[in-house]
Amino acid sequence: MKKRADKIDNENTMLLPADSFEEGKNEKKRSGLSQTLRRRFRFGTNMLVLMALAIVLFIVLNLIMEHFSTALTLDFTKEKLYSIGDITKENLSRLDKDVEIIALYDRVKGEANSSYINVIKVLDLYDEFDRVKVSYVDPDTNPNFILDTVGRINAGSYDSGDYIVKCGDKTRRIPADEMYVTEYQSYSGIFSIPVRTGMQAERKLTSAVLYVAADDSPTVYYITGHGEESVDNFSEILTYIESLGCDVKQLNLTEETEMPEDASVAIFMGPKYDISSRERDMLQKWLEQQGGQLAVCVNPLQNGTEFANLNSLLTDMFALSLNNDTVSNDYNQIASAGSSFSFLGVPVANGPIENSSTEYPIPIFFSRSVDVLNINESTAGITHYPIIQTPDESVSTAIIGGDKQTGVFTVAAASKNLNFSEVTHAVVFGSTLSLCDDYYSSYGNYTRYTLSIFAMSIDWMIDSYGENHGSYIDVKNYDTTQFVTTKTQSNTLGIVAAVVIPLLIIAAGIVVWVIRRHK
Repeated sequence: MKKRADKIDNENTMLLPADSFEEGKNEKKRSGLSQTLRRRFRFGTNMLVLMALAIVLFIVLNLIMEHFSTALTLDFTKEKLYSIGDITKENLSRLDKDVEIIALYDRVKGEANSSYINVIKVLDLYDEFDRVKVSYVDPDTNPNFILDTVGRINAGSYDSGDYIVKCGDKTRRIPADEMYVTEYQSYSGIFSIPVRTGMQAERKLTSAVLYVAADDSPTVYYITGHGEESVDNFSEILTYIESLGCDVKQLNLTEETEMPEDASVAIFMGPKYDISSRERDMLQKWLEQQGGQLAVCVNPLQNGTEFANLNSLLTDMFALSLNNDTVSNDYNQIASAGSSFSFLGVPVANGPIENSSTEYPIPIFFSRSVDVLNINESTAGITHYPIIQTPDESVSTAIIGGDKQTGVFTVAAASKNLNFSEVTHAVVFGSTLSLCDDYYSSYGNYTRYTLSIFAMSIDWMIDSYGENHGSYIDVKNYDTTQFVTTKTQSNTLGIVAAVVIPLLIIAAGIVVWVIRRHK
């Protein structure tokens, strides 16, 4: 019996290895499954952590971008349409009075409006300066705001979308449409449509800020009484002059016995008759004793008017003279004008435009030449500057007699006289056509360069008037010929930092997870 029991025990013992193998195999499966689950859990946890970090990074970067959005924004446009220049920065930095810029619309709605969003970007740059505060008020929800801010007399001129620039009780209105440059493009000669060709928000805003912050502003008088062209035909150039922080008024010189005390600049635009000897003496006294500044633009007249008194004043005070001729050029004609009297001239980096670009040709339309006289003992202390000249092989034809000369002729010049206690300046143009609204409407940017030169000349004259003047800022034109797509002040840096980088981090995490999962 004992042997049989031992045998049975031995048989049972012999069966143990098979059972142990099965149990070990099952244990190994359970262990492998547990390791797989642990590995997947670990990788899944890592993925969740990476995603959480990406989300946190996304939120943090967005908060940073929101806080420093202006500083981190890059302007890739050629003319820096959505940036402000050094002139503006210097003037805003030295303001000693608080100035408020009020946009008459809701900011949130404005950011969804193509007419306002680009101006808002520029306003944000102004708002960074200590003395400037930018605010947004919707007159539809605050109907009494305009009346309370600018008073009953001025309130009627404001519309929703306009801008109020205010310092104390002094205000200036910037119409909404003046933030941009609009030209009319003709199609098939049948109809024309308005097209925005540039932005002038900085020019308008800076000039308005300086105007309201100034204790005194230069006054520019548009002279009448000698058959001058209507002031209404020079609204564009007068707007340029107002952008310098000047007040513009009209003055019938024939009715005056002396120049007004507030007169800083006198402008003659296309007179058809000469000034009287009394007016000549009155102007000379003003120039010598009050530091007056003179701008003269006289078209060629087929009746041969000599302008003896006006020329005498220009010669004695500035060593300049208006020639009684017309200039032409057969080789540089403006094609659309179809005349040798309309051609492209050459700007000269002198005097008023010494520091400006002269890469663009200047249109000359039916102009007389300006004689830049030799300096001698009687004209010592005078410095003159040709600023626009004809190209080579131009022809000067005398109106009386028809004598012709060939060569290079000056059609616009500036002069400075240092012989008196106050420095006095003059600028003389041989034509008004490049400055008038009719030609601006027809030739657009061609004449804009001439407008800029004239405005810079006025700016050059009033530069010594005060530290808040003499700050000409030109229009910033859209350039659609050199960019396939115009890059506005898109938040390129913000998109890269706040969207692209987090997505790359998430993508990297997914790649790592996939690689490690299949190991």
